[in-house]
Amino acid sequence: MTKILFVATFLILISCRNEIDLDIDKTAKYVRTDSTQYVVLFGYKKLMSHDLKSLFLNEYYLDSIHLSMNSSDNSISGKDIIIEKGGYPIVGRLEIKKNKVVVYIFQKNTDLNIFEDIGWNGTYLFR
Repeated sequence: MTKILFVATFLILISCRNEIDLDIDKTAKYVRTDSTQYVVLFGYKKLMSHDLKSLFLNEYYLDSIHLSMNSSDNSISGKDIIIEKGGYPIVGRLEIKKNKVVVYIFQKNTDLNIFEDIGWNGTYLFR
């Protein structure tokens, strides 16, 4: 029992080290031309612990998402975000402010009749 407790404590300590402040490390890039408007969000995501290396190293990688929009407003409804053909509709809002963008959007899974977090909600500072 002592060995199991020791191993469990060790795994918890390893998984808690090297934490990145995910709220500080969120940035965005805004592009607006005559024909298009889009926001690229950048943020750190934690590697999945599907193998021992990822579990013990607790590593992160920089990821991004490209959100194209049909609206030129500073407050964009989820329905104005362009989705892939056959993709679930987007609901929520995207607010573009002076030096940041606030994202609060979800996919509406029409098969299960639920709203799914896309994993990019939060406040991002423009680069």
